[in-house]
Amino acid sequence: SQPLYQRARELAAQVEATANIRVFRHAPLVGTYSNNLVTAHQVGTETDSFTERYIEIRSESIVVATGCIERPLLFDNNERPGVMQVGCAHRLARTYGILPGSRAVFSVGHDLGLEAAVDLFDLGLKINCVADIREDGQDPDLLMALTERAIPVLKGWVATKAHGKRVERVTLATVEGTVTRDFDCDVLVASAGLTPVTGPFIMAQAKMGYDNHTGYFLPTELPEKMFPAGRLTGLGDPRAIEASGRLAGLQAAAACGVSLNGELDAAKAAAGRLPGPERGCKLVTAPVKGRKSFICFDEDATVKSVKQAIDKGFDVPELVKRFAGVGLGPGQGGIPGHNLPLFVAKYTAS
Repeated sequence: SQPLYQRARELAAQVEATANIRVFRHAPLVGTYSNNLVTAHQVGTETDSFTERYIEIRSESIVVATGCIERPLLFDNNERPGVMQVGCAHRLARTYGILPGSRAVFSVGHDLGLEAAVDLFDLGLKINCVADIREDGQDPDLLMALTERAIPVLKGWVATKAHGKRVERVTLATVEGTVTRDFDCDVLVASAGLTPVTGPFIMAQAKMGYDNHTGYFLPTELPEKMFPAGRLTGLGDPRAIEASGRLAGLQAAAACGVSLNGELDAAKAAAGRLPGPERGCKLVTAPVKGRKSFICFDEDATVKSVKQAIDKGFDVPELVKRFAGVGLGPGQGGIPGHNLPLFVAKYTAS
């Protein structure tokens, strides 16, 4: 099987080799507005005539394939050095050639965490335990790979506390907090789950709703001629992700008036034969009081401070943000914004 990063490079090369596709490199999105106006900020390279520039793109249709980011796990002392998310640990090893530590514990809620544990073990990282928040639903091939490597897996368990000024031990517990076990480690790889990057839809005034199967906030009413694709729709199977991209691309082309001669129907049928959206992890916080469980790392706002804000009547995320300081730092809603609405909903039983 081909590594996905290699497949991504192949597809990127095909895009750049296509004469009628204009590619803006190093150009993150700034905003999406009415009538499909897209703005971006591009950073120039040594061969460009500019250092930075602002771009406005007025398009007839848009494909949004922004993917997902990891949702930080909320537990006691989750801000300590040595605590990192799956993507960070994996990038250290695969991009920079540095193992994140010598012995690790994983506390994760998605298959990407299990996949990273297998890969990092093969690169030389000792893994004392993998705690998966989910009781079931894991990829059986990944579970078999962990078993073959003699890596203990605890299903329905979660990290509740990191010990040491720099992580030297972690307490794991069942998700209801009835049984605990301690494991030594110098790195704790922790991730509650994935959350979609839906900013382009929200800025374009899409109507959003909570999807109970994926645990994501997804568009329930899309802006005109804007089409979603990939992991942000809840897909996890690589073939399904690629098929959704092809389908969204054809839908966008059809919205521009291109005649597709049955290709769109064939793409819909092909996507329908592949695995659909995966069941997501819905855990928001480990079974702890929350005095040292940080929901916003910029402003040192904890779960306890969010509870205090709600108890005083600030019972919606927008008000909690201002009262408790959650997301008022440089990250704004970037990281805390993915846990705050879920926690408020749980705590207020709404």
